Amino acid sequence: MEALEMKKTVFFLLAVMVFGLMGCEGSSPKPTTKHLSGVDMVIIHQGQLQFYNHATQTLTPYEAEKDSVVNLALDDSNHLFYTTAHGQDLVLKTLDLSETDLQPKVCADWQITLDQATDILFGDGVYDLEMDDSMENLFLFCNSYEGDDHFNFEMCNIASGKTEGIDFEEHSLVCFPIHFLDHFYTEGRQFYYATPKGKVCLSDRIDFAKVLGGEENMEDMDFSPVTISPDGTQIVYCATVHVDLGWAYYCVASADGKTQRVLTDCDTRTPAPGFLADGSLVYVGKGPAVKVDAPDGSTSTILEGAERFFLQPDGKLTNPFKENQVDLGNCDMAIIDDGKVTLCNPAHNIFIPLTTEKDYVLNGVFHENDFYYTVAIGDDLYLKKFDLSHWGPNQEMLTGWGLKRSDCSSGDGDVVAPMKCEGKIPVITIRYNLFDEYAEFTDLRAYNPSNQKKGDNYTALEEDDADLSAEELPNDEDLFVKVEEELEMEEDEEGEGYKAYYYYVANGDSICLSNQIDFDSFKGEYSYEPQFELLAIGPTRNCVLFAAPIDWGHVGHGPLCFASLDGKVQKALVSDYQGACYGWLGDGRLAYVGDDGIHVVAPDGIESKISSAHRFVTRY
Repeated sequence: MEALEMKKTVFFLLAVMVFGLMGCEGSSPKPTTKHLSGVDMVIIHQGQLQFYNHATQTLTPYEAEKDSVVNLALDDSNHLFYTTAHGQDLVLKTLDLSETDLQPKVCADWQITLDQATDILFGDGVYDLEMDDSMENLFLFCNSYEGDDHFNFEMCNIASGKTEGIDFEEHSLVCFPIHFLDHFYTEGRQFYYATPKGKVCLSDRIDFAKVLGGEENMEDMDFSPVTISPDGTQIVYCATVHVDLGWAYYCVASADGKTQRVLTDCDTRTPAPGFLADGSLVYVGKGPAVKVDAPDGSTSTILEGAERFFLQPDGKLTNPFKENQVDLGNCDMAIIDDGKVTLCNPAHNIFIPLTTEKDYVLNGVFHENDFYYTVAIGDDLYLKKFDLSHWGPNQEMLTGWGLKRSDCSSGDGDVVAPMKCEGKIPVITIRYNLFDEYAEFTDLRAYNPSNQKKGDNYTALEEDDADLSAEELPNDEDLFVKVEEELEMEEDEEGEGYKAYYYYVANGDSICLSNQIDFDSFKGEYSYEPQFELLAIGPTRNCVLFAAPIDWGHVGHGPLCFASLDGKVQKALVSDYQGACYGWLGDGRLAYVGDDGIHVVAPDGIESKISSAHRFVTRY
């Protein structure tokens, strides 16, 4: 009843008012609309705002705004921001939907014209407003390129009302993440949803060949998630074929995959469908018209002739990388502690928790500006990728490994299958099938990102084929091989074992790397005759990591040793190199896990503890 009366409550105030909401300056006197309770959606219809209350099925036009409204954005605090056009002039305004009297307030004058903000692809309206994840800035795309100072976006800071032109790269520094993206992935020509109970296919009950008019049009088909209903039971995704300008339809599936359909009444040139609180699906259908599909299966039309609608967001996660995102590309360590990841740059004392990842992380590996990692969702393992580049951090699901958590860890969970990145084109590998007694993994699965859309998501290899072929390995290992060839072991007087490890320099002189280490303290009940094995050379090529194993049983055990190539620094880091966790940092230091957590040791021998965690991976 109250909502019906609100339709009749438009009146005029002839007074000058000063407004300070969120940095927006007061506008000239305007008619005022009373507070609108229960607004579920805002629709733009022929340049006028329409407020929709789903509970009462009523539309209330906002008559206080006399200029033509061309786009809008909503934050999660009941503030509406919208652009009006008066001729070619664009103005950004705001409304606080929680106020008693709705009065438009001017935020800023956009510095671009209506023509410059018009969609150049379809030419049927102005580009939508974008709001960054912090809800501090608004962005309007511009198709104007004037002189050397051309820009691609106009940005307005909401608090100050300041506008400025920015380019694509500056715009991309602000992250617009889809926070549920990391549970969806494409495998072959199907779209999957990873749940704790296992993966669910959301597309196998749709005859896309029939929709597309032929199987040949499905060659380059891919999928992307759009939104999830508030109760988590329905999923909207986009099915796209990259032909000409691209074909794309929105699809709706139940979270269990049992019901699937294509919204043939709308395509991706219309706003993305969204959900109301009761699970009703809202979309722009042909006509155009804003339509609603209710949970009971009925369809109704809210407003004919309307081409855009906007739903109140149900809350966004704060982007934890906002202040530190310029440093993400320099992070060279990822600490994995109790299933959580912290991205680190120890050289600059930067530690950034990956709070957007909610699943349990087992292991990971770096490749350039990507961090690939394995998560457990329920008992199933999946591969994800996190982008550390300046384009803004984001994470996405890549594939299911086809493995269980028990395949890749020991019974007590202390040993986790290692991951590697090998080859010129990154091939991400994970080992599985554990020999419990010696903590060795025998089999390998390899994932090639370049084959993702072709369905070759991973390759399972037998033990004998577990190592990638030599031609797949990088060609930048010459220095590594050179140093390796110059490291030699010296036999003892009886010729039965080895007593020292030497580095031979170019002039023929030798430098001993092992004579300052007390190996007798590690022998225990066994006679100790170390068999020295090179493990890794630092990225700055001035220090090495080697093992000093004694050969007993199938696997040699012995200390993990660190030495500078001048022999001045020699350290036994841990008592057993088998299963030891270590890795190089970009500044040449070595990180390793000791008894009390993660330590780093520099080529000059200076050592420090950086974390109490007991697992990490590094970029080098």
